[in-house]
This record gives sequence, structure tokens and C-alpha cells, in this order.
Amino acid sequence: MVKVVLFVQSAFIGYFSKPNSLWMNKNTYAIISVVAAAVLLMWYAFYNRYPLVTGDSGAYVYFAQDFAVLKDRSSFYSIWLAITGLRTLEFAGVRGSLWAPVFFQCLLLAILFLRYYRMLGHTTPVKSIHYLLATVLVAAFTAVSSIAAFIMPDIFASVLLLAILLYLYDDKASGKICLLYLGLIGFSILVHNSHFLIVPVFCVLMLLFAQLTMQLAVRRRILYVLGVSACCWLLVCSINAIYGFGFTLSPGSHVFMAGKLVETGTMKKYLDEQCAVKQHKLCRYKDQLPEKAYQYIWADEGPFKKIGGWDSSAGEHKAVIREIFTTPKYVADFAKTALRHSWQQLQFIRIWEHGQTFDKFSAPYMSIEKHVKFELTQFTGSHQQRRTINNSTWIDVQQIVLVLSILGVGILLLRGKLPKHTTYIYTAIVIFIICNAFITASFANVLDRLQTRIFWVLPATNIFVLVNFYWQWANKRKIY
Repeated sequence: MVKVVLFVQSAFIGYFSKPNSLWMNKNTYAIISVVAAAVLLMWYAFYNRYPLVTGDSGAYVYFAQDFAVLKDRSSFYSIWLAITGLRTLEFAGVRGSLWAPVFFQCLLLAILFLRYYRMLGHTTPVKSIHYLLATVLVAAFTAVSSIAAFIMPDIFASVLLLAILLYLYDDKASGKICLLYLGLIGFSILVHNSHFLIVPVFCVLMLLFAQLTMQLAVRRRILYVLGVSACCWLLVCSINAIYGFGFTLSPGSHVFMAGKLVETGTMKKYLDEQCAVKQHKLCRYKDQLPEKAYQYIWADEGPFKKIGGWDSSAGEHKAVIREIFTTPKYVADFAKTALRHSWQQLQFIRIWEHGQTFDKFSAPYMSIEKHVKFELTQFTGSHQQRRTINNSTWIDVQQIVLVLSILGVGILLLRGKLPKHTTYIYTAIVIFIICNAFITASFANVLDRLQTRIFWVLPATNIFVLVNFYWQWANKRKIY
């Protein structure tokens, strides 16, 4: 069996190494490999027969048409959808499509993978075919394809992490490449409000780690990342001020914070104790508060709608939030629950098994019907809409690969085979995963999608490290 594998390997590599072959042009080969990798990363969308959507996807598609500033989310993912095919194709006389943004999401990942794979290879000679084979393994045995297949900004959480890792540790990057990394970090921060909090917390922790390990160059670069984060805050706050929402990061932040206080139970405790002396409108509905934040925010007949909804609840919410976070016992109660929720969020390392379906009155259905109507048949015929997605076997395989890859990397670490910069990269990944869990669980929702969007980077890194080690081992023994 080993001889067969080695024979196939030698034949495959030999085909792409012919002296007069087109593939001798390294740049051409790299471009073709990256495009091929992008197509491979799209496999989950192909399997589903259409890009996947959530309830929020409809809003992003709608606002890609007019670039309106949104109260409840970042507008920048809508801009991404527009420029990657939903609007720009129309200028060329081609109908816009939701397939195009998914392709460009995967293409962006494929480009980052090439740089990331080379960085993890350290002294190993890197060939494009090696990178392509590694990408196949990552696409097959991690959740990356299922995340990239969504019309949602979730994939940019992992793009953000990869761009930061490359900026901090890619010593072979030129000045122009480093500027591109910083630009990508900035855009990735802008597409989702949680990133505005995750990045500063991550950078502070990384500064401490860099100081302890005497990574002086890395410490300086972390400060640049913090600077980019500050610029993103200033940009978004300025945009909201120009549009009349005030100099704030999110005009709807008070709504989400109130929803989180409802979910933690802190809101109920506060109202039970303070309604005797406070004249809050919420006091009338303190016994009708739902269990979850999303129920509080989106329920048609819930307390939030009864106190004025998005338009008239700001004063009420801000007063309650201010009083809660200036009262030590409520702060302690919220912090205790936030830590518990963060731990729960950390445990979401598996992708969700079945996608949600959407009827003709839902935002995703109506947005597709209005703006990409010719794709409506594909959408309604997708596995997601037909409830025929079954990921159980694939998820089990991912878990097995995760365990085996951790064991493999652990053995390399114990044997002293991992370069020091690789151990630093792993530390940064773990810190980012923890920051993501803490921020999303404390200020948004305890939701599997919010953690699996980033966790796949860990097993992907394991695969890249192990594949690089294999080629290094094979090269020394002249197996091919």
C-alpha cells in the first residue's frame, strides 16, 4: 500500500515538473493553484446547491443595493456583497449573483492560505502543489467550507485572525505585503461589530505575551494593529455622526446590550428591586421578559416593541444600562454569568448539523426574490431549504482529525521539531479563540455559529504544520 501511495505521489508531482511545461512558470502556477483552491473551498456551497443563508442574510442583501447605514449591524458586509458581484456584475451587463461573493470569500481565504502555509513551512521548500494538497485536506476535514458558504460576515472573523497572524509573524513579507495585511485587518474589523471589541482585547493580551517572550518586533506590530483598530472605530463613529445617529460605534448597541442583560437575568433582578422607586416603562413588563436576547429584540409583541422599539427605546435602555453598570452587585452578577456563557461558547467546536429554512415571508427569501430572482429556484431547491442537510458523519470525521492532528503536533513539539515562531502562532490562535468566545458570549449570544466561525483555524493550522513536516521529511529522504 505504501509503495502504491509513493508511486502515485511521484507520478503526480512529476507530471507538474516537466522541464518545458507551462507549470514551470511559478507565478502562473501559483495563480492557478490559488483559483483551484478557492473552488475547492466552495465545495459546501456546491453540496448545498446554493450559498447558505441565515435570518440576517436578507438584511445584508437588501442594503447592498443602497448602502444605507444600518442601526443594528455593520454596513460594510453589504458593501462587500455589492463589490464582489451583487452590484458590480450589473455594470458589465451581467446579472448579480450570490455565488460571486462566496467565490471571492473563498478566493481571499485561498490567498491567505498560500502565505500562511509558506510561513508555517519555515525552512521547508514550498511548492504550489504541496499547498494545494494541504488546502484539500483543510477543506475536507475542517468547517471552513461551511463557514465560507454563508452569506454572512462570519468568515471575516477567521480572515481577521489569519491576516493578524501573517502580519505579526510573516518575516518574508515585503513592506507592500504588510500594508495589504493591515488593510485586510481593517476591513475585517469593519464588517462585524464584535470585531471592534475582540481586536483591542486580543492585542492587549498579545502585548503582554510578546513582552514576556521578548518579541520586540512583534510587540511593535501589535501596536500598529491597535492603531488600525482605533482608525476603524473613528471611521464608523464618524459615519454614524454624519448620518445623524450620533458619534457612536453602533446606533443599536443599547438594544443588544439590553437584550443580553435580559438573557443573563440581570435585567430581571434590577427591575424587581428598582421598579418600586424607578419609573421605567420596562417595569410593566418585567414578568414578561423572555429567556433569550434574540427573543427580546425580535419578538413582534415583546416588551421591547411595547416600549417603543428601535426608534423610541434609547433613553429607557441607556438609563437602565448605566444604572446596572454603575452598581457593583449588578456588575458582579453580569460578570459571573458572562464568564459562564464564555465557557459554554468555548465548547462549540462543531458545526451546526442542519441549516434553518426560510419561507416566502422571510427576509432571505424576499431579498433573493427581489434582487436575484433568477436564483430563486436554486435557493428553494437547496438542501438547506429542503431540510436534507446531514453533517453528522462529516462532523465525526472532523472530530477525529482534530484529535489526531493535535496529537501529531504535540509529538513534534515534544521532539523539538516545531520552530519557535510556530509555537507563538499557536499561542496567538488560542488567545484569539478565547477573546472571541468572551466577547460574543458576553455581549451578543451563546451560539455555535459565532464560535465555529473561528475555531476551524486551529485544526487547519495543525494540518498545514503536519503537511509541511511531511514534505520536509520526504525531501530529506528523496522520496520524490
